[in-house]
Amino acid sequence: MQRHLSVYGDSIAYGVGAPPGYGFVPVLATILAQRERRRQPYRNFGVSGMTSIQLASAFYGLDAWLAGLHRATSICIYIGGDDIIADVPALLTQSRQAIQTALLQSQRAYQSILQTALHIAHCPVVVGTIYNPFPNTELAEVVISTFNDVVIHNSATRFQVPVAPIHDAFSGNQAQLIASYQGGVLLGKSTQGGSVPVHPNARGHRVIADVFAKSLQ
Repeated sequence: MQRHLSVYGDSIAYGVGAPPGYGFVPVLATILAQRERRRQPYRNFGVSGMTSIQLASAFYGLDAWLAGLHRATSICIYIGGDDIIADVPALLTQSRQAIQTALLQSQRAYQSILQTALHIAHCPVVVGTIYNPFPNTELAEVVISTFNDVVIHNSATRFQVPVAPIHDAFSGNQAQLIASYQGGVLLGKSTQGGSVPVHPNARGHRVIADVFAKSLQ
């Protein structure tokens, strides 16, 4: 049974924004292989659009995903950006109760993910914070920072797993790290009539890989 690095997440884990082979998962595997001076197989379980709730459910219904935990030498989890997108309707209501309910649902799912991973796998588990692709939109920074604190940091503290500070690594550097970056304004001209630039470019994927690698030391 071949053991490998297992990475779970959304479109960023899948590699969107980078050329084939330059997403953060294969780059991370290369970094670990060079550091440990041995081949580093990996399995990428990134799925575009996946939320933490969907990932928690996948561990109960997809044998291949559970096998990824059983066979892991280390596990990286990068999930939550699509939770935030799904929470936009609640945010727009400005209802405190609706926002708290949305955050609580993500927190419960995130903790279920960690509980399952730690119960099945006997290897290091690292989670990553969500970066802000819209630094010039104040609400975006508030929402993403709140999600990182309430969902990711609180869950990581409860289960005593390290956090890769990806948000901090991107902060102030978005123009160099986001693919097709156009000013970092969520509702400006740059986001009208086309796709919203949120994914990292190849350099951004490299930064994510570097931060995860440091957290796995």
